[in-house]
Amino acid sequence: MRQPVAPRRVAPLGTRHDRRGFSCGSEPLDRYLQQQARQDAEKRVAVPFVLVEPPATKVLGYYTLSASVITADALPAELAKKLPRYPQLSVSLVGRLAVDQTQKGKGLGEFLLMDALHRCLDAAAEIAAMASSRQ
Repeated sequence: MRQPVAPRRVAPLGTRHDRRGFSCGSEPLDRYLQQQARQDAEKRVAVPFVLVEPPATKVLGYYTLSASVITADALPAELAKKLPRYPQLSVSLVGRLAVDQTQKGKGLGEFLLMDALHRCLDAAAEIAAMASSRQ
């Protein structure tokens, strides 16, 4: 018999979240979550979102969202001709995305990416952003 899957929750990074043991195998991504993410959130540079399985607070994965711009000439010509001729266009940036090594192979990266894209789409309904981009 299959074990029930614990409910997962994606939420903005808070002080209650346990980031210390997070390890995705990429030292810069680990260091960002452990040392920089809260500062970016407080300074409103990026919003880190974390994946947890309540009531546990251990971070299983995370991504960051921030506002950004792209230049119109960076777009494929076919897409650019359908848009207003502004020199820059606003986008939502998925800046970082990582899953703890203990959770690899469970589809959490895809889950986090879809959550990020849904948040961007929801935000674009109220604050203009023509696309979501990945750094």
